[in-house]
This record gives sequence, structure tokens and C-alpha cells, in this order.
Amino acid sequence: MCLYPGFHFRFALKVSAQTREDKGFILIAVLWVSLVLSVVAMNAATSSRLQGIQVQNILEIMEQEHLLYSGLARGKHEYLKYEANRALAENREIWEVIAGEGLDLWHPRFEPYEIRVEDVPLAVQIRDVHGRLNINNVQLYLLEEILGHCGVQGSAEISATANSILDWIDEDDLQRPGGAEKDYYLSLPSPYLPKNAQIQDMRELLLVKGVNRHLLYGTDDHPGLIHFFHVYGEAKSLDINSASPETFVLAGLDADSVQEIVDKRNLEPISRLAQLGEVLPPGVLDEVGRYYTVQGSGQALVSAFILLEDGRQGAKISGLPVHSEQSAWHMD
Repeated sequence: MCLYPGFHFRFALKVSAQTREDKGFILIAVLWVSLVLSVVAMNAATSSRLQGIQVQNILEIMEQEHLLYSGLARGKHEYLKYEANRALAENREIWEVIAGEGLDLWHPRFEPYEIRVEDVPLAVQIRDVHGRLNINNVQLYLLEEILGHCGVQGSAEISATANSILDWIDEDDLQRPGGAEKDYYLSLPSPYLPKNAQIQDMRELLLVKGVNRHLLYGTDDHPGLIHFFHVYGEAKSLDINSASPETFVLAGLDADSVQEIVDKRNLEPISRLAQLGEVLPPGVLDEVGRYYTVQGSGQALVSAFILLEDGRQGAKISGLPVHSEQSAWHMD
């Protein structure tokens, strides 16, 4: 068979070009596969990392809940132990001499007790239910007085806000002077109906005409409604041991007098208001007696929270009121 002389050369060139095209295609294919695999690997690594973070967060939440529930259980135990042994607390000095050691009883007070659970600092607060008033049965005159201390200015505005709160609670649709019923709430851009029933959570007040977060929670300049009210008990007066220091504005106490009361109740429960005559200026005790009492309710609200390094409160948990008759535990 006779071939042209340049045939072999042209054929070789064609084969060489085809080979280069195949190699180029393979290179591009390899690059694309590498890119796809890299993206898949990156997504898998990111997903694994996020899942790891999620698992870690869940474990941290579970650990926090375990610590907080432990603190809550400790607080309930200590309260019931105190109530079962109040006779000892009332004669503390005698019993401490007999026992030769301090009497370890946690009496209800506003200031929390600090403990450690699994080497984590916790604070446990045991407050008598009468440390705050029940918002659902407060008298108008007292509500108005407290609103004035909470930063509401002007008698008309104070009256309107107080009547709006009472309108929210009462069962009828009769509007009090300056208050608000369904006509007002239905006229809002996002309308809703007033509850016309007892408040079950203090945050409900944020739905009431005239109430905002500053009024509910307070500011650096004034206390909030949350310091005076909650939704438990039938108190007509505030328990002097469990009342928040912010509430002492009712009696017109200065900072030094408030600190004297706090220091005294931290050492032992104030059992008679007359005891405060030793630390308060003359004439102030009668004013304190208008708003405060030493009669406990036999119920306590127990809370536990994690203490952060800077002393602030971290995660917190609160329980329902604990009744003193729920247990016959004694001091151990």
C-alpha cells in the first residue's frame, strides 16, 4: 500500500493534538471534581462544627438547669427547715450557746444566700410571699402612690394609669376615669381585647395603656412596679424582711436608713418593727408602720440564679410558692 510521504507526519500531529485536547479535558474535569469535593467537604465540616456547637450548647443548658434545680431544691429545703424550727430562731442566742455553734437557718429575706453547687457559684433567694403586694387586689390610693414613686408624673397621668390597670383586671366593660376598656384597645394599630380578669404574669401589664418597660422594671432613677407587686398572696402590707430595698421610698427612707434595715435583717429576721427604732431616725418608725409588717404569710417564693464573675445574675429559675406546712422536716 502506497501512502503519501507526509501522511505519517500529519497523522502524528493529529494524534498529538487529540491527546492534548484529551489531557486538557481531563485536567478541567479533575479541577471541577476537586472543586465539588472541596465544597462538599467544606459543607460537611461546617455542618459538623455547627452540630458540635449545638450539642455543646444543649449540654451547657442541661448543666445549667441541673445546677439551678439543685439550687431551687436547696432553697425549698432550707425554707421548710426554718419554718419547722422557728422557735429555735426566736431564741437563737440561747440555742447557739447550748449547741456551741451557730444556728444554720435560712430565714426569708430579700437578699439571696450564696452557695456553690459542683463548684459553680449560685445565689438562692427565699422571699416571703408578702414581700410584694398582689397587683390583683391593690387599693386605688396605694397603686397611685406607688405609680408616683415609679416615675409617672402628674396627678392626671397617675390616675389614668392606675385606672387603666384596674380596668384591665375587673370583669366589666365600664371605663374608669382616664382608664381604658375594649374601645381603646380595639382602636390600636394591632387591636386586642383587655383581659378583664386577674393578672397571672406581671409582664401582662405591658399590654395595659400607660405601662411600658421603664414603668414595669424601673430605671436607674426610679423603681418599677415589679419591685412592689406580683400575683401571689393577700398582703395588705409589705413584709419588712422580704421587701425590696427599692420599696422603702414609700416610707421616705434615705440610703443610710435603708442600709441599716438591710444589714439588720441579713443577720436575723426582724420580728418587731420596734427593733428598727434603734437604727432609724426619730419619727420615721410610724411611717414605716404604715406600709410594712413583720407578719409572714407562711409561704415563700424561692428562686435560684447563677452568679457571673462580675457579680451579675446569670440564668435564673423560680418556683411556685412553697407552703410551710408542706413538710415536717427538722434541722439537721
